[in-house]
Amino acid sequence: MTLPPLSIDPDIARASTLPAEVYRDPRYFDLARERVFTRTWQFLGEVGVLTESGSVAPFTLLEGLLNEPILLTRDAAGEIRALSIVCTHRGNVLAEAPCRTPAMRCRYHGRKIAGYYYWLFPNTMFNFYPWGISINLVQPLAPDRTRVRYLAYVGDRSRLGKGAGGSLDRVEREDEAIVERVQQGIASRFYGRGRYSPRHERGVHHFHRLLARFLTEAPEVPARTL
Repeated sequence: MTLPPLSIDPDIARASTLPAEVYRDPRYFDLARERVFTRTWQFLGEVGVLTESGSVAPFTLLEGLLNEPILLTRDAAGEIRALSIVCTHRGNVLAEAPCRTPAMRCRYHGRKIAGYYYWLFPNTMFNFYPWGISINLVQPLAPDRTRVRYLAYVGDRSRLGKGAGGSLDRVEREDEAIVERVQQGIASRFYGRGRYSPRHERGVHHFHRLLARFLTEAPEVPARTL
């Protein structure tokens, strides 16, 4: 059965939230993987392993969902680049561990590689606090399972536990408990679509409109050249 098109009214006072099926139907999960997460910016990892020019480090993009092998490099000018780690000839993975090399060479046939791959809408959040930054990475694993990674980068330890972000761990655990209860609620056969608070949920409304657009629009397929 074909999935119905999704639409969120631009007027938040009249709009209804996304249908519950979006959060529990495996077909929407598969659709989101291909139409949302492969077309948006994602957090790969820390670049501290790229200590000098010629450094390369392999990463897996959204492990458990996309499982896309990506390579981060630091070029001769010191710039950090991201590219596919898969050789375009036979699909061989070019690197298995961080290392330093003047050029990537595929062990399958000795071919040298140079390239760029630029890869925050759906699932990456940056939270700035007086003490530093917290990054939340939401990684879908299945229609009813999600992994959330919390990464904290402290710039001023003297401000930890004070002011904004002072009780971050407690707040994050409270958020987790709320989200888990919501997931249980939308699984109910009696729940279809909800309504927004025009005053407090403009961000949720905007997110739902973006998600509906990405799930409805088929991605453009780039032309391939031989």
